[in-house]
Amino acid sequence: MKNTELLMSRRSKGFTVVELLVVVSIIVLLVALFLPALKQAELRSKEAVCGASMRTLGQVWISYATDYYGLYPDMSYKPDGTGSLRANYWSHAEWRDYFETEWKIDRSLWYSPTNPRWNRDGFYYGGDSSESAGVPSGYWVMGRHCFTSSVMNTTSFFNGMQNTTYITAEDIPTSNDHQIGARRMNQKAYFDIMWTDLCREWSSATPTPNNVANPNYQFLTPGDANRWGTNHMYPSRGNGGSLVPYGIHLIALDGSLRWKLWDEIRCRAVYQSVEFWW
Repeated sequence: MKNTELLMSRRSKGFTVVELLVVVSIIVLLVALFLPALKQAELRSKEAVCGASMRTLGQVWISYATDYYGLYPDMSYKPDGTGSLRANYWSHAEWRDYFETEWKIDRSLWYSPTNPRWNRDGFYYGGDSSESAGVPSGYWVMGRHCFTSSVMNTTSFFNGMQNTTYITAEDIPTSNDHQIGARRMNQKAYFDIMWTDLCREWSSATPTPNNVANPNYQFLTPGDANRWGTNHMYPSRGNGGSLVPYGIHLIALDGSLRWKLWDEIRCRAVYQSVEFWW
């Protein structure tokens, strides 16, 4: 009887302070061990979603070309061929509306979940002075680079490729007699690329030591550190934790998806004070 009462008395007291501290310490240790793995899993998941979105764009481009005599959409101009020439990540609102209406392409496909700062109303709709940062009405800014745009085959873009002597480039074209990017199906082009991730840098007035490729350019937009001009930006171990690109997705002309690490870039080009790499 006394033993039973003693046992009940001990049970009613619950855990001691030492026991609670031990349990809390174990929980903290487990969280510390698994949190980096969870963050990595989240990043890999976002990269997978980004790749799937780009693969969808590639399929749409092939389907469009099949319907329109083999021609890919030329995002540099309006669908009717009018309008001013734009960079390969700028386009006209008519294309945005066309793909929303005719192809049911959701806004999220044009932007990477690894770079939500670029997916802003001012970029997608244009003309919003609070967010557009110079994007006028009638235009929109994508979170991808379109290699089937006419701008890829202009002399100024070609000359920009020739000026990238500070980095080892693989087989840079020596003349622009042939297409740098394909404009139609089965057309021979120097780069068999249809789409790439947003991979753009701004010209910097002062050298940026953290940019291991070219210190005269920076990945973050001047005056807006929250706007990343490149998708898949992660803290670097070798540059004091500064944000640097990890890699990019590419969609080949056959619709296949590729992943290229930062140190595997093949070419860089300067166009209108902006540097592109792929």
